[in-house]
Amino acid sequence: MISMAVERRRGFAPAGVWGRVALCWLIVATIFVLSDFQNIAAMHYSDPDDSLRMLEVIDWLGGQSWSDIHQYRIDPAGGGVLMHWSRLVDLPIALVIFVTRPLLGTLGAMRAASVVVPLFTLAVAMALTARIAWRIMGEQVAVVTCLLWSLAIATTLQFQPMRIDHHAWQIVAVLAAVNALFVRDTRVGGALIGAALAFGMAISIELLPFTALFGGVLALRWLRDRNARWALVAMLQGTAATGAALFILTHGTTDLINHCDSASPAYIAAFAIAGFGSALVARFEPLPRTAVVLGLGGVAVLAGAGFLLLAPQCTQGPFAHLEPLVRTYWYANVTEGMPLTQQLFATAVQMALPPLFGLWAAIRLHREAQDWVRGFWFEYALLLGGALLITAMVARFAGVAGALATVPLGWQVRVWIHQIGGSEIRRKGARLRTLGAIVFALVPGVPMLPLAHAANALNAGHNHAGPSSSQALGISRVKLAETSVEACGMPGSLPALARLPTATIFAPLDIGPSLLLGTHHSVVATGHHRANLAMNDVIAGYLATPEAARAIVARRGAKYVVSCDDLVELHNYAYDARHGLAADLLRDRPPGWLRRVPLGASATNLKLWEVVG
Repeated sequence: MISMAVERRRGFAPAGVWGRVALCWLIVATIFVLSDFQNIAAMHYSDPDDSLRMLEVIDWLGGQSWSDIHQYRIDPAGGGVLMHWSRLVDLPIALVIFVTRPLLGTLGAMRAASVVVPLFTLAVAMALTARIAWRIMGEQVAVVTCLLWSLAIATTLQFQPMRIDHHAWQIVAVLAAVNALFVRDTRVGGALIGAALAFGMAISIELLPFTALFGGVLALRWLRDRNARWALVAMLQGTAATGAALFILTHGTTDLINHCDSASPAYIAAFAIAGFGSALVARFEPLPRTAVVLGLGGVAVLAGAGFLLLAPQCTQGPFAHLEPLVRTYWYANVTEGMPLTQQLFATAVQMALPPLFGLWAAIRLHREAQDWVRGFWFEYALLLGGALLITAMVARFAGVAGALATVPLGWQVRVWIHQIGGSEIRRKGARLRTLGAIVFALVPGVPMLPLAHAANALNAGHNHAGPSSSQALGISRVKLAETSVEACGMPGSLPALARLPTATIFAPLDIGPSLLLGTHHSVVATGHHRANLAMNDVIAGYLATPEAARAIVARRGAKYVVSCDDLVELHNYAYDARHGLAADLLRDRPPGWLRRVPLGASATNLKLWEVVG
């Protein structure tokens, strides 16, 4: 039997355990820094969101109000764009910059923050998974769990140096909520779960599905043990109370609009209704199980109705307002928001298989455990299975599923290692099979590379099948998310642009954040959905005939237009509009109202055109 005599009152691990966990973190962090050293040295962010996050912090430190999260250099003709991001993520970045800037200067402090913050977040996440593993299975499994973070590729992508956006903190919020499952007092445990998930949703409403999943797990706990009913009540009330406090802290009273894409008052009100309603059902216990199910179902319906009454514009989701062009050329190509079936084969395999092995291990642990540990693994398996289902629909959730999988995988890998090194497996063939199982569980992309290459080649063949005139230009239709992070000569081309007088640049969406962070210029739009109308104009401008594009560029007050031969986004526009502005610029045939601005060799693939007529 597994974990037969685990003491539920065990608290934090002893210092010796944390010392070994710290060593594991140091090993993983060193690997990350060495592998990303070139990007760190060049101050090169691999994702546009990281560039814009740093810009948000710099603007705040430069005097912009704490509660003002506008980006005034995006769509300046329209007065700027109100972002849906949270200042909570800005806090640790700003702290590192504030402390190190006197010693390192602004650029050095930005670089330090871009390394320190992700690695600190990694330390917190590793510690949370180590505590779960130690709490149930002991020190050895805790250490193996930490080491597995170096191979949890879908998860650790969010903790790499230069990755400062919000996804890592969401994973931390989920792991904190899972740790609260240990708390003996159901009210305290539920409140801590609600607080952790409210923190995650305050960062990004993307965590809402997992919060609903957690609510379902605690509802099942209620049905299994009526004395545990207050866990769900406290979770819902804790989510509402913490959500309200964080909203006031970060927004004040300056933005009380019920936005569909952030934890606005309507969401908080829905959790408050659910917390109040579930408390009423709990007060009437004991009730027949059917009555409890109907009561909680009715509470969920009332909470949903309250939300839609306060925010009827959200009936079709946060992206229903997108213009058709924006939906087609941007939203439909953001692969991290697409199902697993829309990912590259090797990527989908790496996202799905380790959590599947982790789920299998969690189910084994549940079956072989007893007492309260059996119930814990039942809930853990439900959470991991639910995370996998969400990942199947929205690939960006793979980071959460991968993080949860490290704990049961840590146990399973420890078992396999023990078998390989012990007397349990005497035959060489059996040992090789066990070693193969370890490889498939942790890095399935490696043994499946031949299949991945074949599938990707077939996919590339479909993507590149287009009109011969486009093929002659090297123009093909591919996913925007496949854009090289070094497209347009970034970041080497930025100093040349920064030397020009301040102006608004009509630039592709993908490189907008880099232009904003690396220069003093403004851009018409970036790939952020609240700039929907400006995004539509950028896409329409590059697709339009040169004369029609001229009117769009003029209306947006842009002085310069950008093109890059190696930018996927522009090739997509040129592929679909062979006589549009993007196609002409890629052919190096600018219209008469544009004049080439020489930028020098450092600009490499970036070409700048000045509006002259």
